[in-house]
Amino acid sequence: MREEREAPSRRPAEEASLLAAARRGDRDAFDSLARRHVVRLVAAARRILRDLAEAEEAAADALVKAYGGLRGFKGEASFGTWAHRITCRVAIDRLRRRRARARLAAEMPVDRPVVRGPADRLEEEDRAAAVRRAVARLPDAQRTVVTLHAWEGLSYREVADLLGSSYDAVRVNMCHARRALRRMLRLDGGEEAR
Repeated sequence: MREEREAPSRRPAEEASLLAAARRGDRDAFDSLARRHVVRLVAAARRILRDLAEAEEAAADALVKAYGGLRGFKGEASFGTWAHRITCRVAIDRLRRRRARARLAAEMPVDRPVVRGPADRLEEEDRAAAVRRAVARLPDAQRTVVTLHAWEGLSYREVADLLGSSYDAVRVNMCHARRALRRMLRLDGGEEAR
C-alpha cells in the first residue's frame, strides 16, 4: 500500500526513464510503459468500438504501432496521451472497416445473389475512394467528428464526451465538415460547381 501512495509522485520521472530506455530498444521498459496505460487504452477503444474483445485488439495494435514509432515520438505530449491518440485512430479505423463490411452486407440481397459486372464494381470503388479522399483532406477535428458521428453513429454528445470537447464544438466541426465534403465531392465527381 505504501508503494502505491508514493508511486504518483515518482511516476513522471519513472515514465521518462522508461521511455528513454524503450527508445534505446529496451522492450521490458516499453512493456512497463504499456502496462501503466493499457487499461485506459482499452477503455478508450471500448468507448469507440463498443466491444471489449475488439477494444483489446485495438489497444494491442496501437501499442505495437507505438513501439514501432518510438523514434518519431517527439515527447510534446506524455507517452500516455500519445498512445491514447494512436489507440483512438486504430479504433476508428476498425470502425470504418466494420461499417464498410456491414454496408456491403446490407446491400447484398438475401434471396438471390446479385451478379455485378466489373464496371459496377469500379464505379462503386471510385465513389468510395472519392469519399475516403475527401474525408482524409479534412482538418483533424472535422475528420474525427465525421468518422465518429456520420460513419459510426455516435451522437454529438457521445462524440464530445469521447473527445473531451464541447457539444457545440462537435456540432460546428460537423457543419464545416459537411460543407467541405459537399464541395470536394462535387468537384471530384466532375460536376460543375454552381
